[in-house]
Amino acid sequence: MQTKRWTNFPNIKIIRWNTLCSTYEKTLRTTPFFDASDEKGQERWNDLKNRVVEHNIRIMSMYYTRITMKRMSELLGLSETETEEALSQLVVSAVVRAKIDRPAGVVHFRI
Repeated sequence: MQTKRWTNFPNIKIIRWNTLCSTYEKTLRTTPFFDASDEKGQERWNDLKNRVVEHNIRIMSMYYTRITMKRMSELLGLSETETEEALSQLVVSAVVRAKIDRPAGVVHFRI
């Protein structure tokens, strides 16, 4: 039997959460670490999703200098509010450098 290898994070590509779930969720949820019936397991699953979102924002900051909040939300699979919150956390923690132009709905990434 061939096993699936976790090869997404070393890549410098956007990881689609829905694709990741369709590929790995069934397998991961059978482990005690991500058990959905356990509060800690659910917390870890949410942490994994947050790490995927953070990874994707870092990747976007490498490829984009300017992106609309709408497009960024589509790529992340989040609402615009959730996208802004995730981006703001990374800016505050100095992981990425960006400014949000709310009236224009545009994110400006800086090198």
